[in-house]
Amino acid sequence: MLKKYVQIISLKLTVACLVCALILVFVGTLAQVNLGLYLAQEVFYRSIFISARDFASFHPNWPDWPFKGSNLSFPVFPGGILIGGTLLVNLIVSHLVLFKWTKKRIGIMLTHIGIILLLLGQMFTEMFQVESSMRIEEGQSKNYSESYRTMELAVIETSHDDFDQVTAFSQSLLTKGAILADPGLPFEIKVRRYDLNSDASVRAPFRDPPPPGLQGIGRKVKFSSAEEVRGMDTKNVPTAEVGIEFPDGQVRSWFVSHWQTDVNLVRFLTENRFGPKWGPILGPALETPQTFAYEGRQFQLWLRPVRYYKPFSIKLKEFRHDKYMGTEKAKNFSSRVQLNNEQTGERRDVLIKMNSPLRYQGETYYQSGYEGDAVTILQVVRNPSWLVPYVSCVLVGVGLAVQFLMHLFGFIKKRAA
Repeated sequence: MLKKYVQIISLKLTVACLVCALILVFVGTLAQVNLGLYLAQEVFYRSIFISARDFASFHPNWPDWPFKGSNLSFPVFPGGILIGGTLLVNLIVSHLVLFKWTKKRIGIMLTHIGIILLLLGQMFTEMFQVESSMRIEEGQSKNYSESYRTMELAVIETSHDDFDQVTAFSQSLLTKGAILADPGLPFEIKVRRYDLNSDASVRAPFRDPPPPGLQGIGRKVKFSSAEEVRGMDTKNVPTAEVGIEFPDGQVRSWFVSHWQTDVNLVRFLTENRFGPKWGPILGPALETPQTFAYEGRQFQLWLRPVRYYKPFSIKLKEFRHDKYMGTEKAKNFSSRVQLNNEQTGERRDVLIKMNSPLRYQGETYYQSGYEGDAVTILQVVRNPSWLVPYVSCVLVGVGLAVQFLMHLFGFIKKRAA
């Protein structure tokens, strides 16, 4: 009964999934115009179902649906996870139920195993791949990379002379009214407000005085909510207001923002928003740590990109931006870095170029960008399943070749007879 059912449904289900995948890729590609690359990936490719609201808003000129713009929506199309998972399960079940393990079918067997590995490799990549960036100035050393879009609230205790104790809360916990606690902290933090995107301006002390209990940079700079951006060339600048109630009854609050932790954003505010009067004053103040004391211990508050620490450091010795003679067209970007690993005693120079990355301890460092003539930006990719697509493609190629040669030799023998 099972074999008959699989025979009827297997091929039809495969064709249906492939057709849905074609439609999904087409719609998801168009959606990047309105939603941006990262949100389009989340909505269309990393979901089980696509809701009517998301499907209707993938393009500005798409006609309105009844539930467009509403949270009350319903699934109307399978997402990438459902399509890929269905193809994988269907292929495995078909092999177990219908496939006859004979020598004549060894090529087909290898081909299908390669396809199964390819689907599994994509699934593992989505689950475990981590992409981040490392911005290094000439002469500077770094032992961490930073996430592109995910933030964290870092509470740094600076009471120790030899090290700093860092307690980080992920962005998913930063919701209005949330209470953040950790055994290593002698207090709790209450999230009073969190804006996924924000704007910053000079606070007018008489027209818009700071609320009672507000500490730090928020007394001089006003952070206001802004509409979320989704384009490829723009990014959101999150801001949070957090508060701590001390035992003496005082309630103090701080504004922590990505405007403070990105040097390019600080430069933008200094040159374009604050003006020549306040820029030289508020620019350095933004980058100054917001500190407070509790029970004789010193703490700092930062809202910063998630950091991925390494057991080694990379020092930028020289950055080169070569151009074709007489033009402004880029010829080559390269970074000469020094790799220092105190655990292994390794110390060596490495040249990272556009098509020549550094591969070290399971991570790949690509030459991604630059700022001026003395700052390099490296893209850091950790993908534990990077080898699976290569193995699967080899298996598919070998399987097709074996199956073709077996039929060719059989045909030649018949002709000879």
